[in-house]
Amino acid sequence: CTASLGLVVFKGQQEVSNVLETADGAMYRAKAAGGNRIETAPPLDQLS
Repeated sequence: CTASLGLVVFKGQQEVSNVLETADGAMYRAKAAGGNRIETAPPLDQLS
C-alpha cells in the first residue's frame, strides 16, 4: 500500500473548491510520477 499526496499552501482568501482542485491536481501528478510521494502545488496567490 502506498500514499500519493497533493499539498497546496493558501492564505484563506481562496474558495475551498479552488484549493481542493489545486491539491487534487498535485495528487494526480504524484500518482503519475509513480506514487508513494508528495507533490506540492505553487501557492494559490502565485497562480493566475
